[in-house]
Amino acid sequence: MILKKEVYFLSEKRKNSTKFKHVKRVLVYPLKKFVQTNSLSGNLLLLALVMGLVWANSDYQHQYHILWHETYAGITLGEYSLNMNLHHWINDGLMTIFFFLVGLEIKRELLVGELSVARKALFPVAAAFGGMMAPAIVFLLFQSAGSETIRGWAIPTATDIAFAIGILSLLGNRVPIALKVFLTALAIVDDIGAILLIGIFYSAAPSWGYLSLAIIIVAIMFCLNRAGVRNLLFYQILSVILWFVVLSSGVHATLAGVVAAFTIPVQGKISKKSAAKKSSKLADQLNDLSTSSKEVLGDAMYHSVLSQMSNLYKQAGTPLQRMEHRIHSLVSYFILPLFALANSGITIDPKMIGGVLDALSLGIIFGLCIGKPIGIVTICWVLEKLNFAERPDNISWQQLWASGCFAGIGFTMSIFIAGLAFDNAFFLNQSKLSIIIASFFSTILGTVLLLSSKDKVES
Repeated sequence: MILKKEVYFLSEKRKNSTKFKHVKRVLVYPLKKFVQTNSLSGNLLLLALVMGLVWANSDYQHQYHILWHETYAGITLGEYSLNMNLHHWINDGLMTIFFFLVGLEIKRELLVGELSVARKALFPVAAAFGGMMAPAIVFLLFQSAGSETIRGWAIPTATDIAFAIGILSLLGNRVPIALKVFLTALAIVDDIGAILLIGIFYSAAPSWGYLSLAIIIVAIMFCLNRAGVRNLLFYQILSVILWFVVLSSGVHATLAGVVAAFTIPVQGKISKKSAAKKSSKLADQLNDLSTSSKEVLGDAMYHSVLSQMSNLYKQAGTPLQRMEHRIHSLVSYFILPLFALANSGITIDPKMIGGVLDALSLGIIFGLCIGKPIGIVTICWVLEKLNFAERPDNISWQQLWASGCFAGIGFTMSIFIAGLAFDNAFFLNQSKLSIIIASFFSTILGTVLLLSSKDKVES
């Protein structure tokens, strides 16, 4: 109900603004900032990956495993205590913040982004669907009936958006902006699919008592949204409580982040008209003060006006965007690299290298490298031939094949799903190694296709 009201609210806002200003404000600038942030994040992920592999295969490999798996930290509140190793805190704790950010991005895209217009949204949505179905089918073709490795069928369905965008950024002006927009939208829809898979197939049987309590907390958060509460502190506190309750329920804790994100309001405290009036008055005051001979450091009135401008932004801006900007750097520059460092440390032995030709490894590698691009391009081709959707402007079929290959970079999300799929240490390490190999070859294939494309790139 709240989401429908917010859709209506934002659609009315779009009607009152010009088309080009809206595109620049809502789509172009956020996308530019998103791409820039994820470019650096992708590089940090790569560095963390290499560090984890080197550390786990050095003379200090024992210390690596002790640090993440045998070092415990806990919280005690009265009768309740929570004690987990660092690896568990990262995967079930910090990664919840990552999924919270994913939820915010999904909500924004549904309201005002690439997924807000049905005909435009259909292309990346369908592409993501094909990019999840085909790898899963390819993976299952390699597995024997009744084999334990079948549980890993969802591993090659995932896409690591940070890595993918990071690679695209390194290619500079060879990448059309439309391709970045398409791949970003595809990855966001892919994240929705991954979240659903985790919730349905990789969560334990829930404790209905805790689950009922979680539903009550979510209902309270939606009620706060509807009542016009815009103070993010209330939502942050309730989100932490929700995470603990969901963790205790048996459902994977990261899902709490996604659900909580959808309760964050999109409307500011004051209207655009009121904000414009106040900003105009403050601008006039600032202009008058610009002629003052006082030093900036000692001009109290000058600082007062600047403070009022800052408060005006908080009142007029959307809480969702403020929250998104607040945690984006934390996720990109700390949480994801830390996750990569803690999860990529595979101690490689001859048996594992030989296992690359096993059904599990081949299913993951071929699923990501071959299944992803085939699934994405095939469904896009069918949609265009049937005239159900339009291929994004300035994207050739070769460039679309390249984006399909880049979508095969499953690193972070694939490793995360692998950790949920397998308790067996050998299967888990084999999966991680296969994901790294597949992501490497997907990067090479996508880069070759993109650089060899003779299609004109428009900036």
